[in-house]
Amino acid sequence: MSRAVARRQSVQRVLVVEDDADAGTLLRMLLESQGYQVVLARNGGAALASLREQDVDLVLCDLGLPDNLSGYDLARIIRDDPRLRDLPLVALTGYDRPCDRQRSEAAGFDAHLAKPVGSEGIRQALGAVRGATAEH
Repeated sequence: MSRAVARRQSVQRVLVVEDDADAGTLLRMLLESQGYQVVLARNGGAALASLREQDVDLVLCDLGLPDNLSGYDLARIIRDDPRLRDLPLVALTGYDRPCDRQRSEAAGFDAHLAKPVGSEGIRQALGAVRGATAEH
């Protein structure tokens, strides 16, 4: 088993990309209460900087971000980067029409969660993504 797959079987550090300060704080608290370490970025540029500076095991990303780098753009950049391409990506968004789900899948997201989502929904999504990456 590769180091990347082994690491992904036990997600420890999550990068949360969320422009809403209150939502980001709530997500951080929720994930930390479940034992995760959380890195918080408020936009796509900050998320890319975080990914270049430190290892994370999973990205939980809003799709509508305030800078010129949407969550969709961020996912495509991650999938195009050989160092990051296997990083599990979960969209967490208010965009939940079928076309939004198709668009997030096409961009490279492994899962799509619609806001508002509770702690159980996030726990299940992280578990499902972790299990899917362990199979590869």
